[in-house]
Amino acid sequence: MNKIILTAVAVFSFFGSAVAKEEKSVITLNPLFQRSAVLQRGKVIPVWGTAPAGAFLELSLAGQKTFTRASDSGKFMARFPALPAGGPYVLTVTNRDTGVKITVDDVLIGEVWLASGQSNMEYPLGIDWRPVKTGGETLGKKQEKEFNQATEKLNQLRFFRVTQSSGPALQESFKGKWQELKAPYASQASAVAAWFALNLRRKLNVPIGIIVSAYGGTTVEAWTSRKGLLTDPTSAEWVEEYDSELAREQCWHDTVCPGKPLTGAVADTGNKGIKNGWARWDFDDSDWKDMTVPGSWLSQKICGNGAVWFRKRIEFPKAWPKEDLYLEIPGIDKQDITYFNGVEIGRTGSGMDCSTWNTPRRYQIPAKLVRQGKNVIAIRAYSFSRDGGFFGAAGKHRLISGTEKLVLAGTWKAQAELDLGVLPSLPSVYPFHPLNRNAPGHLFNHMLYPLIPYAVRGVIWYQGENNASTIGEATAYRRKMMTLISDWRYRWELRNLPFIQVQLAGFDHSNNAQSWAYLRESQRLVCRDLPEVYAVSAADAGDAHDIHPQDKKTVGERLSACALHHVYHQAQTVPSGPQFSGWSREGNMLKLFFKYADGLELRGPHPETAFEIAGSDGIFHPAERVKVQGETVVLSASQVSLPCAARYAWKNLPQCVLYNRAGFPASSFNTRNR
Repeated sequence: MNKIILTAVAVFSFFGSAVAKEEKSVITLNPLFQRSAVLQRGKVIPVWGTAPAGAFLELSLAGQKTFTRASDSGKFMARFPALPAGGPYVLTVTNRDTGVKITVDDVLIGEVWLASGQSNMEYPLGIDWRPVKTGGETLGKKQEKEFNQATEKLNQLRFFRVTQSSGPALQESFKGKWQELKAPYASQASAVAAWFALNLRRKLNVPIGIIVSAYGGTTVEAWTSRKGLLTDPTSAEWVEEYDSELAREQCWHDTVCPGKPLTGAVADTGNKGIKNGWARWDFDDSDWKDMTVPGSWLSQKICGNGAVWFRKRIEFPKAWPKEDLYLEIPGIDKQDITYFNGVEIGRTGSGMDCSTWNTPRRYQIPAKLVRQGKNVIAIRAYSFSRDGGFFGAAGKHRLISGTEKLVLAGTWKAQAELDLGVLPSLPSVYPFHPLNRNAPGHLFNHMLYPLIPYAVRGVIWYQGENNASTIGEATAYRRKMMTLISDWRYRWELRNLPFIQVQLAGFDHSNNAQSWAYLRESQRLVCRDLPEVYAVSAADAGDAHDIHPQDKKTVGERLSACALHHVYHQAQTVPSGPQFSGWSREGNMLKLFFKYADGLELRGPHPETAFEIAGSDGIFHPAERVKVQGETVVLSASQVSLPCAARYAWKNLPQCVLYNRAGFPASSFNTRNR
């Protein structure tokens, strides 16, 4: 046997991982095991990394030792027995063959949660995502200040933000570092997760660690592993189609995600309207159709999917400052090129990109383009799937000059350039491409797989907006979430890993199908399908005009209440709002029963309008009479003599009127889905 002669040994740690290095031997730990890490109390603690092939390793932590040996490929896994909360401790890994040792200090043992989902979970405590500053202090900034002024031991609150990445191959490592959840670091943390952690700290008085692995604009399919997706026939077809795409050489040479045309997807044939003079200020649009903005051009029968031009003539008040203007439009589904007096001032989206459907537009108009008298805004919009149109609050469609605002909502002139008819909706994982984060399994591969099997207490999950484009997708979400939860539990080897969902916040995005109500129902029903799965409602904490509501404190507090009751068994903590549990018929009235209904009450004027009732024909009518009787609600409608079903808060932006004594709102529900 050849001897290894060590000439130098370096022992140190750094943000990405802990490393011990000498000439012929290297030990590395997974990046989660670094300075300031929080490890899960009361559970077996896995620790893993790489070392020289066959190396015999000794690991020590909090007075405990464990041993393991690296495999022929150099990977090792060790497990400490369950340990109580405490610290700070030093984690040490020693190569007993060579004496090389690495240390990771300031390690705490407490409660660890994984926070995952899309943008509303990603939304940092210190960032105001509103596209336009309205003056004054926003709610988001107020909540950040309030959090940083907390008197608790914030150095016992820590978070790890996984760097966003995606791809078709499983990733062994990743970037990120543990930070204390206090200023100035707290501003980088998920706002929802920060408030959740703070409230757990207050109630449990142990260190709290949050691993944030979230990515805006993502689907549930991207967060599910390939093996998990293959367990469901529908998603298995997507995996097979994606495999075919990956076998195509050109997709690996693309430097941008170009969008792969699928059935129903039609590429833009080119801007013919500009050649026709439709952007010019003096063009005669008197024979064009009238369209109400905001609104859908499909529902107003202007055109099917395709390219549509919109024009608005405006005349500025004489008192307006002669300076640059700003055109603001909350959203155009999906792409646009915008002109002012015939000159392009901005564009959003291109090719077959679906992602800009809810991107607020804010285009600068140079003062030199503004004419005396009449001016014209012309917009060429293009939509190749689902709906097409302008959405958002009417008052948010406007021109701004300093403090002056001119609202543009109302009647515009519209003309179809390319009418493709009503095209079928594209699948949510479109397009299948190596650079698309929403391709099957891409986020699991890079942002979940390398975290497994780090010991965690549970998962908080805020996602669903990207799976709620249609009623069909929203209804299918129930099955998809069951697949994801079962998949993660299998990977973590935790059969009943607690999973707490945030039901979608209220948002008015001009979707008349009310698909967000159907997705909330899917979230509610998953709690009945699987054990240890829960949901809290954020419907009353939304923002009619912003898909990213700033009130994250309310959501975090509700998540923590749910965890304290169900996971930490603090029975005195109410876990959620009233939960529908059953119904009975009493003549022409329907009686609804609820759990967690102590102090059940109706709030606000005309609460009956939040309830609907249906007979055997299945047609829902607004309830006319609603009354609370103890922990039940009784309702009726003159149009329904023999009630068979009821539903509550069945809107994208619902009216929330039913609360319990804890001040938590009832989730929306449909009694047909018991």
